[in-house]
Amino acid sequence: MGFIEVTGAAQHYRDARILPIYEGTNGIQALDLVGRKILRDDGAAAAALFDEMAATVEAASSAGLERYALRLTAGLEHLGRATDWLLQTAPGDSDLASASATPYLALLGTVAGGWQMARQALAAQAGLKNGAGNRAFFEAKLATARFFMDHEMPKAAALAAIVTDGAAAVAEAPDSLFG
Repeated sequence: MGFIEVTGAAQHYRDARILPIYEGTNGIQALDLVGRKILRDDGAAAAALFDEMAATVEAASSAGLERYALRLTAGLEHLGRATDWLLQTAPGDSDLASASATPYLALLGTVAGGWQMARQALAAQAGLKNGAGNRAFFEAKLATARFFMDHEMPKAAALAAIVTDGAAAVAEAPDSLFG
C-alpha cells in the first residue's frame, strides 16, 4: 500500500514481467530469429537490414552527428561479425548456433535500438535547424539518443563476444547438469 499502490508502480512491475512471454519466451523468439530469419536465406535479409543501418550511419556522419555515427558503426561491426559467425557455424553445428541465439537476439535488439535512436537524432536535429516543433522536445531526443549511444551501444561488443565465444560453454555442458 502507500506509494507503490497509489502511484500504480506495482502494475508497471507486473506488466514488465509479462512482456517477455507475450509472443512466446525470449528463447523461442531467439531461436526463431537465428533459424528462420538469419539462416533461412544465408543472411540476405539481415544484410539488407544492415545496409539500411549503414545508410543511417552515413546520414548521421554527414549531418555532424559523428558520435552517433561512430557508436552505431561499432555496433554494426559487432553485429556483422556475430552474424557471419552464425552463418559459418550453423551448417556444421546447429547446437552451437542455437546456444548463441539468445545473446544474438539481445545484440540485434541493441544495435537496432541504436539505429532507431540515430534516426530520431537526425530528425530532431533537422527540427531544430528548421525551427519546426517543440525545441525542448528535440533537445530531449538528442540527449536521449546520446545516452543510448554512450550507455547501451557499448554492450554490443560484449554481446558479440558471447555469441561467438560463449556458445561452446552452453553447447558442451553435459546433459546431467539439466536433469
